[in-house]
Amino acid sequence: MKRILAIVVSLVVLQAAVAQSPKAVIKSIATGDVLKSIEKFEKIGDKTIEKMPEACCLAEAALLCMEGQAGADKIRGYELFVSNIDGIKCSEEVQKIFKGLDVTLGDIILHIENGSCDYVISLDDERTYVIYLELANRGDHPRRAELERCLERRRYLNAIGGRSIDECNYFLVIYPESEYRTYVASHLAMLRYEEALAATEEGVMESFLADYPDYPNVDKVANRLMQYRYNRIFSTDSLKDMKWFVEQYPNHNDMEAIKQTMADIEFPMLQSTCEDLEAFIAYYPYVTQIPQARLKLQRAMVIERGSIADFVAYVKAYGYDSFYPAMLRYIYAHTGRYIITPDIADVTLLHFATEDGLAGYMDLAGNVVIEAKYGAERAEYGPALYNNFMLSEFTTYRNVAVVTLDGRWGVIDSEGHTVVPHNYQMITIYDREIYAVADTSNSYFEAYAEEMCGDAGFYCDVYDFEGNLHHKNKGVYFGDAMQIGYRDFVDSAGKSVGVFITPKYAMGYRNNQNYLISSDGEEIAVDWFTAEGVTDNIVVINLNENSMSGRYFVDLDSFQAIKRCPWVRVYPMRMGRAMVYDGQKYGFIDENLELVIPCKYDIAYARCFDCGVIPVSEGDGYFFINTDGEVVSQAYDHIIDFQGYSGFSFNIPGIFILKNECEDSYKIIDASAHVLAEFESHSQPTIVGNYAIDSEGNRYMFNLDID
Repeated sequence: MKRILAIVVSLVVLQAAVAQSPKAVIKSIATGDVLKSIEKFEKIGDKTIEKMPEACCLAEAALLCMEGQAGADKIRGYELFVSNIDGIKCSEEVQKIFKGLDVTLGDIILHIENGSCDYVISLDDERTYVIYLELANRGDHPRRAELERCLERRRYLNAIGGRSIDECNYFLVIYPESEYRTYVASHLAMLRYEEALAATEEGVMESFLADYPDYPNVDKVANRLMQYRYNRIFSTDSLKDMKWFVEQYPNHNDMEAIKQTMADIEFPMLQSTCEDLEAFIAYYPYVTQIPQARLKLQRAMVIERGSIADFVAYVKAYGYDSFYPAMLRYIYAHTGRYIITPDIADVTLLHFATEDGLAGYMDLAGNVVIEAKYGAERAEYGPALYNNFMLSEFTTYRNVAVVTLDGRWGVIDSEGHTVVPHNYQMITIYDREIYAVADTSNSYFEAYAEEMCGDAGFYCDVYDFEGNLHHKNKGVYFGDAMQIGYRDFVDSAGKSVGVFITPKYAMGYRNNQNYLISSDGEEIAVDWFTAEGVTDNIVVINLNENSMSGRYFVDLDSFQAIKRCPWVRVYPMRMGRAMVYDGQKYGFIDENLELVIPCKYDIAYARCFDCGVIPVSEGDGYFFINTDGEVVSQAYDHIIDFQGYSGFSFNIPGIFILKNECEDSYKIIDASAHVLAEFESHSQPTIVGNYAIDSEGNRYMFNLDID
């Protein structure tokens, strides 16, 4: 028993002799013996680690940072120290292990910091610097400034030794005061110069020229950019870009050929105005189109006198051709009056607006008959008797006009006398009576079988055309139920007996019989019906007699079929063209009823070629074409044509609204591409005489300059 006890005691003593402490490890580290330090550290027991964690952590960190240890271990040792720095510095156990030693805690910390730092500096790697500096900032490393300088120098060497523009830019951004800044900036300039000479993007070359205007051989980049732009721009038909190019490079060696190319594009789209032609001649003095341009300019000069009589004669002879918008502006320049009569075919007085937007009337010789004191807005009329295609005031068939005075509607005659007082919010002319609404909020609902219908009426004062008040506060329903349509043929009793299909003929129906009615009232019974009028006397009819089966063009004067009609729909002809629809697309036929512009447009407007152009769409773009089918404008987001929507002329011929879908902005132009107004609006503007009104009620007067 005594022998066994002695053996156990011996084993315990032996174990105590083998176990090591952090103090022993620190003491060994101080001697610089790596192997002995490692051996002693490995003999620290678990109980010691549990009892003295901070001291053990310090010993391990110091061991890892000894000379001869791997570089990664040194960084790991410093990271271990930094992660536990607060605990190490505050630990009583750590303080105890240094009692009796020749080394202090500060010495060991400095050993850890220097050992790891020396390795990082010797490695001289940017990523390692960054990682280590993050640790150094946490541990308040005494050599942090030195490390920052080393990192700066390494980044400088990387920047000037590499081909990275981003790396140079990064260095210049984070080291604005660096002693190496000049060298990096110079290297960056060289890299960007080489990049610009090899670039296929204009932005790269533009940026270099903007940043380094004095760089040696900078002209090489400028010439490369010029040639690149030349190749890009002149491979397209963008006249706007070409003109920009000419402005940028007026001394280009091929300027004569460049301007000829531009003239070939611009001349077919050129409007016959003095302004446009003079500008064309000045801009292209040597192109082949100059003789023709000078001839057009001579024709345009005819309208410079601004004679109203000449204006009326010209329109009656040639219609609303391409000269019309320019004539309106020239007349305004000479007289201060902008003609706003939509159709002068049978008028006795011309409606005009002045510079301040007020309207009056003058005779066909230009003499003012009714002074300009009325609003320029127009009322929506009922049918003009006998001539249902005429919507103008003061025609040979109607001697009155509905006008506003101080914001209230009334009716005047051709001598300016008041027929209906200007006391009303709304006036509409039906047949031979005038319905005037004093208060549009004073409405009622018509009742049927003691049930309210959904259509509101107004309490009206009813006048005749001599101004006699026939009814006071009479309830009148405003709508299709009582209104005679604009195209209705009205007999002498004021009754609608048919609907005009051409200006000369109407179609009527009664007692199960169709009638063709001439403008003088003569009726002819027919066994067909049509609503497709093409010219004064030509319509499209579905025939089914003898050998004539199908759709045909028919002359109503002779009742002879001219030729078969292959199109699904044919629209009225104007300016020598009529629109046709083949079931999918729109095209145009001429006066010989031959297709001259193919059916390829998605949208076109029924009122053809006012002032020589018509808005169409193809794909996503809206643009204008002329009677030859040539595109005469750039592409727009959207074109609004009031005349085209209804087929009737409520507004001045040849005025269009362009909408920019992205910006909610509008331009109002005439058919010569003259910009009358330009503004932003949340909704479609309204054209009133010689100005437009946006969604906020702001007024934009038309720009009617001719210079």
